[in-house]
Amino acid sequence: MNYFLDLVYNLVMSPRMALRTITRGEQWISAGIIWLFTLFVLSLSSLIEGTGIILGFLLSLIAGITLLLLQSAIIHYVAGLAGGRGTARGITAGLMADSFPLAFGVFCAKSHGVFLIRVAKLCKSLS
Repeated sequence: MNYFLDLVYNLVMSPRMALRTITRGEQWISAGIIWLFTLFVLSLSSLIEGTGIILGFLLSLIAGITLLLLQSAIIHYVAGLAGGRGTARGITAGLMADSFPLAFGVFCAKSHGVFLIRVAKLCKSLS
């Protein structure tokens, strides 16, 4: 567990080292847990608007798996044409893990929206 938390911390603080560890070691389980957590946090917005958290998470999961496999296949093919070394499993694990910072984007977008609302109210009160 300590190794997993160190890996998550390194994804935020030193992503190059963490992604090198994930892609070279082909750590599917760690990358998968991080990816599922990110999808869950991103689907929290469907609590207020949309279909509900369970259906929102399932739709995100289906779309995410499809896009992840398509993206991994394209990157692996292009890297192979360019003479790159590596496996499709490593690329997929890296793509799953690099989505972790997106989980914080939900909170940044929410705080940005609140900021814009406050600025609009301030401008309205000044005029």
